[in-house]
Amino acid sequence: MLKLKIPPVFQVLIYGSIIWLLDKYYPMTTINFPSNALVAIVLIVLGAFMVFIGGVAFRNVRTTVDPRYPHNSSTLVIVGIYKYTRNPMYVGMLLSLLGIAVYFGSLSGVFMLPFFIWSMNELQIKWEEKALLNKFGEAYQEYMNNVRRWL
Repeated sequence: MLKLKIPPVFQVLIYGSIIWLLDKYYPMTTINFPSNALVAIVLIVLGAFMVFIGGVAFRNVRTTVDPRYPHNSSTLVIVGIYKYTRNPMYVGMLLSLLGIAVYFGSLSGVFMLPFFIWSMNELQIKWEEKALLNKFGEAYQEYMNNVRRWL
């Protein structure tokens, strides 16, 4: 089983490559507008910033940032950006992929984003949540009840 074996950053590289390949070899309707490069850069930078501040929150409480080992978490992080999304780093990765798709301007790249969400949910998030529920119990269940998985 692939659960927690494919690091999320690697998944982003895979999906970013697929977006590029689809644009290059199987472009659907091209969506170009005068400022699509600027919009793409803003999305990529915003996504990278979300990944960064999510990671900083983990470092500040000295718990593991490596999502392949949620059982090594020492503290439940529910402050800062984690008040609004349980997975700001994954939301940031999604925004960056959207930025890549916007940059290439091919609709086929945008269609890959739901697959990224699905794979993150199935290969990463569900297993993280299970491990965190086992580790933090009711406190994590309450957090799950009050804060959305993505947005």
